[in-house]
Amino acid sequence: MQTERHANFIRSLVECGGPAPKDYDAFSGWLQLVASEIEAGTLTHEQFDGLLSQYEKVFDIRTMQGFARHKPHGYAGDFEIIDRIYRAHTAPDPSLANWDRYFHAQHAPKAVRNRKNYFIDLVSAAERLHRNRTFHVLNLGSGPARDLYEYISANAQTRGLFTCVEQDPRAIDYGRQLCHAYLHLIEFRHANVFRFRTNQRYELVWSAGLFDYLSDKAFRALLRRSFDRVGDGGQLVIGNFAPDNPTKNYMELIGHWQLTYRSADQLVTLARECGISSSTIDVRQEPEGVNLFLHISK
Repeated sequence: MQTERHANFIRSLVECGGPAPKDYDAFSGWLQLVASEIEAGTLTHEQFDGLLSQYEKVFDIRTMQGFARHKPHGYAGDFEIIDRIYRAHTAPDPSLANWDRYFHAQHAPKAVRNRKNYFIDLVSAAERLHRNRTFHVLNLGSGPARDLYEYISANAQTRGLFTCVEQDPRAIDYGRQLCHAYLHLIEFRHANVFRFRTNQRYELVWSAGLFDYLSDKAFRALLRRSFDRVGDGGQLVIGNFAPDNPTKNYMELIGHWQLTYRSADQLVTLARECGISSSTIDVRQEPEGVNLFLHISK
């Protein structure tokens, strides 16, 4: 029976203390098999979830995969799991640590860590361009603000002033505590990004992962609003996961973590549908090739 075969596989990993590096390909292959069976209708999501529920310990919030699965803050990709990814957090319980090591070895978490570095590089470039002048950065859906903390910690004399717009007040509290020494440079705004109002124009408007959760209609609406806030000579940079994310099965089957994937061509098309000239559009990626970045210059 299919479910019994799957049960035997996951049981073997649990009894061994989680996947060791030698097991990674087998674990990923098993997830691909499960995904194909669900798509074919020979296995249901309910059956698979029932199977995982028998091993509550390795799928509770102490593990990265369990945190993603249970969403203690009520939504996917919350500030805490993103910061745990940034820090490559590993459960202190040795019987759970291998599960977290597997999680962090996957392409998507690597891409998220690369995304943080990508932002830091963008701010560094703005710093060089505006060497003797104040420059302004708008961070939409700022989450834990770890990226800002790391940048300012390494650049104490920055001329940057940073505005973080975030809908979750817990994320703002988290970011303020993390960046408590730099609050003279950072303004945290508790607001829905679609309702955020400002007269300021920014040299860099950045959104790391917010657009991954938007429909095309909402994407275009927020792109227009965001681009309006870019000053002359500045740029808007939007992150979005690519459709060929190798970690998709793990994210969706284990973590119930759904994204709206977009290719480079789709990102360009959405920008052009907003009246943006092709000559100002560029799409780049981080080293894993999983997280794409739509650049629009003004």
